Amino acid sequence: MTKEEYAKFLKDFRPKNFKYKFIFTDDEFQEEILKLSSPEDDTIQNELDTINSPELVMKALESEFISYGNNVKKAKEPTLIDDGVFISKMMVSKTGKALLDVQSSHFSYDNNNYMAIKFVYEKFYILEIFITI
Repeated sequence: MTKEEYAKFLKDFRPKNFKYKFIFTDDEFQEEILKLSSPEDDTIQNELDTINSPELVMKALESEFISYGNNVKKAKEPTLIDDGVFISKMMVSKTGKALLDVQSSHFSYDNNNYMAIKFVYEKFYILEIFITI
């Protein structure tokens, strides 16, 4: 992967207004991306993870996720996936064939309640975490 391909990848898939973390499920794809960074430059890692709490991410990943399929990609209006939870195209930067599944879970961490949403693609998924009231 070249720097230009990586820039296009981020442009297509990075959520615009939400905290997120890319989690790679394809080791070769992850290696390609990590080759672009140098040990002293963590710019790429910072572009792939805007959630500043590894413990919160681990707690989210340990929770039980419910699958909703990929019907969000066809939605012209926000899609209800859970009791009072809507997914909009703003949350899924590149919608289309590549989106395989949308999953959500609820969990508690550090005396707060959270919701985690996974946008599952072929070689990675994007995890977004929200505090709930």
